[in-house]
Amino acid sequence: MALSQLRQVFRTNVDLAMSGVAERGGIASFVPGVAGLAAYANAAAVSGQLVQPAGLLLDDVENLNFFIHPEYRQRNVVPAGSVVGLATEGEFITDFVETTLAGQSVGTYAPGDPLYLADDGKVSRNNGTLANAAAALRPLVGRALSTVDSNGFLKIRVTVV
Repeated sequence: MALSQLRQVFRTNVDLAMSGVAERGGIASFVPGVAGLAAYANAAAVSGQLVQPAGLLLDDVENLNFFIHPEYRQRNVVPAGSVVGLATEGEFITDFVETTLAGQSVGTYAPGDPLYLADDGKVSRNNGTLANAAAALRPLVGRALSTVDSNGFLKIRVTVV
């Protein structure tokens, strides 16, 4: 999964750290009960409304060993546990897009579709009612600005407040 370098970042947040390994391009969430920590939320946390979105991750978070490998300079890489950049508003091209849920297609993305926080940092046009017929369970994180291209990338507008 990836985040295209073609983007416009309007607002960022640098208040949170990622404790685990994560790839840029997904929507990170606040970890409940732990101040200053963000993570990609799993299905149970998202559908149970236990997490709130923090922003789109702009850095790769990796387990780095500086004794055997020099510092990465060609891309934004930070060690696990470091403070990361999270975009709270902007336009991005990402492939962190949910296509199926519980074996069912979430449908075709179209410009203007509202996007909700899905499992593992993905965005989805499904608000959580596809897998269960209850009321909407997922928080709104933005809107689609295009259709999914042949490589699986979608242009999105992120608005996390």
